[in-house]
Amino acid sequence: MESEWGYPRIGVGIGDTPSAGHEQIMLDYRSCGKNGEPQVVHVDQEAGYRITFVAEDFATLIRGLVGEDDYYFAQDERTAAMVTVERGTLSPIVVRAVAAASGKLPGSARILRALARQIVEDKGSFALHGDEQSYAMYDLIFWLYSQLTSAQSFEHFVRDPEGAGSYDAPCYELMIVFSLTDQPYGFSTGGFSEDFLRRWWEERVASGAIAQSAEGFRLSTEAEQTLLAVVSSIG
Repeated sequence: MESEWGYPRIGVGIGDTPSAGHEQIMLDYRSCGKNGEPQVVHVDQEAGYRITFVAEDFATLIRGLVGEDDYYFAQDERTAAMVTVERGTLSPIVVRAVAAASGKLPGSARILRALARQIVEDKGSFALHGDEQSYAMYDLIFWLYSQLTSAQSFEHFVRDPEGAGSYDAPCYELMIVFSLTDQPYGFSTGGFSEDFLRRWWEERVASGAIAQSAEGFRLSTEAEQTLLAVVSSIG
């Protein structure tokens, strides 16, 4: 697979996938060295040999295997998640933010759905964690949020500061996580890990990508330009 197909020399290939050889499951020895315990990764040839973490070690991979019936149930979940991101109605806050962002990012609603679709394709569900695509979604949601208001703190960004139970005040929870019972919308994750979101916030603040001004926290000019360039290519 290395010599004929160009797969990276990171360790040992232990299996391919139903895509007829265009992907490999590999033991990755880059971090542990030749005598250490390798991680298990997925290498996608058609995505430029993109390497995606699968499991901490081989034993974890084996323990994570499921029976065929569970696999087909997972496929049903994937289908339902794809319907959610492709057809689910957007939060009223997101609708307002998309309208406000039209001058800087035309087609932002389409881009939002395309990024969510990538997440579902990779994970089988619309769930955000600590991976690169989740961070891109956090960035995009925060940027859309910032078209309507400025965050005064992490907590202010995440939750309705007034607790009013309406879509009047922008917040992360009511943009992509939860629907209010009196005005439900479909495009939502249905839950989130505050730890992952807080880690994203702290990393962005530490790097200067999220900067504080007199108005509050917003993406820096450079971070905004980078984000818009990246998401404009999605679709």
